[in-house]
Formats: sequence, C-alpha cells, structure tokens
Amino acid sequence: MRPFGPEAFGSVTRYVTSTMVSFGVLALVATWYANRNRTGPVGTFFTVIGRTALSCYVLQNLLASIVFYDWGFGLSRRLSEENLNWVTVIVWALLSLILFGFAWLCLRFFG
Repeated sequence: MRPFGPEAFGSVTRYVTSTMVSFGVLALVATWYANRNRTGPVGTFFTVIGRTALSCYVLQNLLASIVFYDWGFGLSRRLSEENLNWVTVIVWALLSLILFGFAWLCLRFFG
C-alpha cells in the first residue's frame, strides 16, 4: 500500500466526502422548498408522510417484513439474486404509495 495512493484516501472518500455531499444536497433541497410559495404534488406527498412519520416508519417495517421474511410471503427466498434488487425497488415504490394512502386517510379522519 502506498502512503499517498488511492487506497490511502478510501476512508476519506467514503466517510467524509460522501457525508459532505449528502448534507449539501439536503441543504439545496431544503432551501429550494423553503423559498417556494406552494409545495406541489411532491411536496404534498412528503408533507403527508412527514406528519405521520413514526406511524409510516412502523408500518413500512411491518409490511416489508410480511412481504420479504419467511414468516410472511418469503419473497426474498423465492427470487433469484439478479431479480431481487429490482423486485425490492418495486415493492418499496408500492409500499410508499400504500403508506401515502394510509397517511392521507389518517390525517383526513384524525387531523
């Protein structure tokens, strides 16, 4: 291992640079939303989810456990390795829509 080679900066790149970039992107998104008059459909989606964040978090873990673990549908065991990534993303998107509907209904009826 060279003292100044690419291997020496792996930890810096992984833990420092990526953290700075993620906080920068977060700051840009927050600034963009703070300077708008209306949030639009994407902002409405995240506002509804944000107001019911703890309930959505618990429900997401419960539903994903039912879908992927063996005590539920056991989907992770039934799929091949190359298909598991795509199916995980699709299930995540469907669960996000379900959680949005749940959050919207909760806020509509329970304010």
